[in-house]
Amino acid sequence: MENILFQVTPVPASTPASTPASAPASAPTDVLLTEPAQSTYKWIMVSATPLPHQAASIDTLANLAKQHRMIGIVPCEQLLLQTAMLPGRQQRKLRLAIPYALEDQVAEDVEELHFALGRERIEANGPGFNTFVPVAIMRRDTLQHIISSWQTQKINLQALLPDVLCLPWTENQWSVWQEEQRILIRTGLHEGLATTPDNLALTLSALQTQYGTPASIHCWGNSNSAWPAIEGLPALELHATPTDPWILWASTYTPTAFNLLQGDFAAQKNHSKNPRAWKLPLILAASWIALMFVSLVIEYTLLNHERDKLEAEISDIFITTFPGSNPINPRFRMEQKLKELGGSASSVFLSLLKPLSVALQSNPQIRQKIVIDTIEFSGEQLDLSVSANDLQAVEELRQTLNERYSLKTDMGTVSNNANKISVTLRIHHS
Repeated sequence: MENILFQVTPVPASTPASTPASAPASAPTDVLLTEPAQSTYKWIMVSATPLPHQAASIDTLANLAKQHRMIGIVPCEQLLLQTAMLPGRQQRKLRLAIPYALEDQVAEDVEELHFALGRERIEANGPGFNTFVPVAIMRRDTLQHIISSWQTQKINLQALLPDVLCLPWTENQWSVWQEEQRILIRTGLHEGLATTPDNLALTLSALQTQYGTPASIHCWGNSNSAWPAIEGLPALELHATPTDPWILWASTYTPTAFNLLQGDFAAQKNHSKNPRAWKLPLILAASWIALMFVSLVIEYTLLNHERDKLEAEISDIFITTFPGSNPINPRFRMEQKLKELGGSASSVFLSLLKPLSVALQSNPQIRQKIVIDTIEFSGEQLDLSVSANDLQAVEELRQTLNERYSLKTDMGTVSNNANKISVTLRIHHS
């Protein structure tokens, strides 16, 4: 996906609406959004060998915005580039601390200003450290107007860059662009300013005092004004081409340039422009759906297995409790057998079975050591055949039934079987 640099400047009343693409770029003075019939929208495609910038209607830009990232250019006169120094390592709270660290260097209330931060660097300072942070300061209402104006035209900026930081830069080299009455000077990765031809020599001398002498100063421009020779500075290296700043910006643009759209003004990413951006989310969504389907299948299989196991246990209990009965549909037949016992007998059976069940459920230690092999009910008593790890567990169950539930539990025969003991118990009301 290509990046598009664009800017809006007013069209003079005497200028035709259709500006030739090869016409030299006019001095960028402001970012304005007016009716298409009253303004020309300049744009250029970022490329190593870009074509000259073009003038287009807002409809053309809106169509381009559907396929490309729109990068706005703002004149550096509308903002202030500074470097803030904070004691210690303060990366976590930089955005909160920076406005008040630079409060004395701005004439307006910091609440009315937007502070965009560049990449900080940390330097040793004796036993401690200092954190240096490049900052672009701009009025919030000015920035909001720029963003809102483009959004009104259905164009969402993905980045907004100071024009001076679009000039090429390498370590220990300065870049200068001269137009008729305006000169841009870039001195660092996040440093630069605008001046006039009359003040160029004085400005370069002041920058030399502030930043030191660079190894070289590269100059471009579309002006016929003479370049001054400045004492103490290296000779200006003049470049005959390009004569259009847009070509220079587009050929040296880097996505890591200082973006003003940060914090409250951060651009919202539009992934719909890039189908590849949806590839990973779609794969993850499909994987999640497949995983949920497999999970449901596994759960269904386990539930079926558990149901079959329960049905088998019910059948075993039914056969043990009612020997000689038909084992088909044991649950239904168990209910029938309970009804056949009659109302009073059923009540006695349940009054004996319920305390037994509660006693086992409320005492995990006994429940883990005892297995009920058979249950037989006759008349008014419940006969159990149990297997246990030790006789003490059976005795504890017997005492619990007798003392807590006022039942009478008699222990019958006791026999050893490998590591288990088999015991018969008879439970009835006392």
